[in-house]
Amino acid sequence: MFRGLAVVLWMALSCLTALAAPLGRWSGWDDRLFQRVTSATGEPNDLGVMAMAQDPVGFLWVGTQQGLVRWDGYRLRTYSADLSQPHGLPDGFIQSLWVAPEGTLWIGTVAHGLVRYRPHSDDFESVGLGPHGLRHVGVNVIAGAPQGCLWVGTGAGLDRLDPTTGRAERVVLNPGRTEDPAVQAVLTDRSGQLWIGSDAGLFRAAADGRGVARYPLPGTGDTPRISRLMEDQRGRLWIAVDHQGLWVLDLAQGSLRRVESRSVDAAAGLDQQTVRSLVESGDGQVWVGTRSNGLVLVDENNLTLRRIHRNATSAFGLDSEAIWSLFRDRSGILWVGTSRSLLRHNLQATFVHTVFGGDGPRDTLRSEDVLAVIPTPDGRIWLGVGTEGVDIVDPAQGVVATLRPDMKHPLAALPPERVLTGLPLEQRAEVLLGTQKGLYLADLAGTRVRRLEVPGHRSDEEVQVLARGWSGIWVGGPEGLWRLTLDRQGRPEGARWAVGMSDRRISAITRASPHRIWVGTNSGVNLYDERTGQVLHLGAGGRWQDAALASVNVTSLELDPKGRLWVATGGTGLFVVDAPESDHPQVRHLGSAQGLPKDFINKVLPDDLGGVWASTDQGIVQIDPATLAVRAYGAKEGVALLQYWAASGARTPQGELIFGGLGGISVVVPQVTEWRTYQAPVVATEVWVGGQAQTMGRFNQPGQVTRLTLPPGQHDLAVEFAALDYLAPSSNRYAYRLDGYDEDWIPTDASRRRAAYTNLPPGEYRLELRGSNADGLWSSPPMVIDVEVQPAWFQRVGFRLLAALLGLALLWGMLRVRTLWLTRRQHELEQLVAERTAELEQRSAELQLSQAKLAEMAYFDALTGLPNRRMLAERFDRLASTVRREGEGGFALLLLDLDRFKQINDSLGHAAGDALLQAAAERLKQAVREVDTVARIGGDEFAILLSGLTDPHTIEPVCRRIVQAFERPVVFGDEPMSTSASIGVACYPTQGRTLDELSRLADGALYRAKAAGRNTWRFA
Repeated sequence: MFRGLAVVLWMALSCLTALAAPLGRWSGWDDRLFQRVTSATGEPNDLGVMAMAQDPVGFLWVGTQQGLVRWDGYRLRTYSADLSQPHGLPDGFIQSLWVAPEGTLWIGTVAHGLVRYRPHSDDFESVGLGPHGLRHVGVNVIAGAPQGCLWVGTGAGLDRLDPTTGRAERVVLNPGRTEDPAVQAVLTDRSGQLWIGSDAGLFRAAADGRGVARYPLPGTGDTPRISRLMEDQRGRLWIAVDHQGLWVLDLAQGSLRRVESRSVDAAAGLDQQTVRSLVESGDGQVWVGTRSNGLVLVDENNLTLRRIHRNATSAFGLDSEAIWSLFRDRSGILWVGTSRSLLRHNLQATFVHTVFGGDGPRDTLRSEDVLAVIPTPDGRIWLGVGTEGVDIVDPAQGVVATLRPDMKHPLAALPPERVLTGLPLEQRAEVLLGTQKGLYLADLAGTRVRRLEVPGHRSDEEVQVLARGWSGIWVGGPEGLWRLTLDRQGRPEGARWAVGMSDRRISAITRASPHRIWVGTNSGVNLYDERTGQVLHLGAGGRWQDAALASVNVTSLELDPKGRLWVATGGTGLFVVDAPESDHPQVRHLGSAQGLPKDFINKVLPDDLGGVWASTDQGIVQIDPATLAVRAYGAKEGVALLQYWAASGARTPQGELIFGGLGGISVVVPQVTEWRTYQAPVVATEVWVGGQAQTMGRFNQPGQVTRLTLPPGQHDLAVEFAALDYLAPSSNRYAYRLDGYDEDWIPTDASRRRAAYTNLPPGEYRLELRGSNADGLWSSPPMVIDVEVQPAWFQRVGFRLLAALLGLALLWGMLRVRTLWLTRRQHELEQLVAERTAELEQRSAELQLSQAKLAEMAYFDALTGLPNRRMLAERFDRLASTVRREGEGGFALLLLDLDRFKQINDSLGHAAGDALLQAAAERLKQAVREVDTVARIGGDEFAILLSGLTDPHTIEPVCRRIVQAFERPVVFGDEPMSTSASIGVACYPTQGRTLDELSRLADGALYRAKAAGRNTWRFA
């Protein structure tokens, strides 16, 4: 008795402790997701990122060892070193960037000093060269100084540079010496003090650089090398000392603390490492980039460290241990510059945690496949990991215990099969496990396990679902549903089968009203009464009739707090049943047409806030039960897994929702979900007038409306634009409108971000460009470009008025002369009318007949009635014009030759040859569509135009029908004439743009067909 009471008290205390855990308890162990930046063409970058900055417009600038790069979310625009131009970039090795408050982008190079980017002319200007300029050409760091000046740290020390005059003033760090140590970091704190990190230690000075004094750092030696400085939100100074760790200076409290290696990750210490970058993430962590040991995350409160290493096996892992730069942009994205590429990480994706399984850079889940999720009252999670048994996880520490298969001890270890389900037994401090090879009972600590031998059941019977009912534990699997009870020693007391289900294959169980349970099978949903054994099939007749639910493949069942039954299915979406036990249940359905990314729903879980979540075969969705509105989550929100296991998932006592997937687990914390409110600035990235690219410097000026003038004779305008939300650029939405021309907004997507107009009439217009962030929030107001289309001289108002007057005068004169002439001719015509009438009627009939014959002779072959070469050319031009106008599509030209025609013609005579040609023409017309053209172009040569077909897979069936059309011989008199067709194919516009070009290519393909044995076809 006392033992049972102690167990209950211990479990209650563990549960309360778990409930008190913070919502971010996974953040010390989960996997951080990084996405590699790729260009619009799909090619990944290979930059070697040294520095990053964001200008006032919103463009991301990246300094690399190969030049300066501007990123707009779709295209990496690279400025390479160009010494041949007076305003080209003088050096491609960029090692520092800084954006001044007024918006100027300053660039620090390795060998050519300081450079200023000039947006109006889209070029560069070197600043601070010459005898009165900077003392060294290698610029390590740039920062703002008083009175519009710059602090420039170089290999020769710190200079204060006036960018207007280009004169630099030395800040003396070594009094009495001509040389100063190299400066790597400069920072002005919120109190106005200037901090200087150098190769000879840390210095402090007044805001204007006067009163420089060395600031001692006890324990770092006489001349510590300071690599980076950062001030956090509390006003503390973070100091990175090469090979001596990271220090935190709190001037308000007068303390200097060293970030020690007491951490979740024992190998995460910063001793003997070089720190290249420091960034405060805004969520209580400082991100530290090291030269050769990956990323380190430091908790700002307790200075606990966690290391993130290179993970080449994951599509979302770091691709290098060399972290050269870190940058947080205005939207909350953390950019990671490595020696190999540019990566982005969404700092706001805090409501989804991902833990990958399988091989990785640290001790993680044993397998990629998590088929069972079993929260226990002590706050830990038991995970069925493939065929590797169970990993017991503490969210704050990782895997703390394991249950591994052992074939040598089948009664005291798990089998080498999948663990599919589990059920904590709180009063016993044990966990019941269902596997592909029977039932097992393990202690809550995960130290021992034993197989249950149930009378009347095979010991290796597969168990897919376990659920606590009103009268015991219900066990379901391929063999059916039965009830299990255990005695005080944990021995099965007996089992009772539940019969009458819609299918014996049990896949889901959840409790209903007292003494009832809902049972899901591979073919329907059942309500089972535990006292009477009565079974009602949901949707299978009477008051339950609903054809959609009668035979669904159930993967998961859940009752939400309002009593609605949620039925997840494999292939038919999700069903919501209101008042499921009433006489008139109401069924609502959700599928891909209603917003689900896939119709295969693996697990459905209600949260504690009234919402419902589900894992699908393409990410995770959140559903509003009242409206059934669906919001899908993917990689941009932190959902790295795309596919999940059926029935794998559970809700923890803390309200977390854990879904087991192919690759690991996704942990959803619904309490912290929110929409991103970042309004992405909309910018013009390219502008063309009359097909000529325009200089972009005058566009995208903050607070200014650009005016664009189209000179006389130019009436074509195209503007490519982008919304600068870099989280998931492909998800951004776009629209544009030319006020004065368009009646409404024209929507478009990220793949077609171009507003294009041709033949604009002269006048004044206003082009408005809209874009949204990745969550669909439109930026306001839209970007505006005023457009003036100037008229040509003949389009001006004065010329048009004069032309109108002259035209009226000319018309009046012509009418007057015409009237006089008609009067004179009237009498003559009246005399001729009678005698000409009969003659004209006869000649009119003859003329119509001759015109018809001439038209037929001009455009059609006299023997076959098919279009001739002239008609073929006209139809070719018509199809080509359509393709050019629409900018897409194409067609195919087939040249066909009758095999052995000359032999037939010579042996049987010309009459037989003519009959063969006529029969061939009819068979060719029957082998193609009505929209296609069949023409005879000479002798036994035919040509065919296949409209809209350019893919060989769609052309080959036509060629096959043509060849098959000649399998039957043509009978002339009593003589059968056998022939076949050889075909050559060429496609417009990919292989040619004129009839002559395509004809030559098709003719060459025809000869290859003949050489291949005739009666076949070949493509050019």
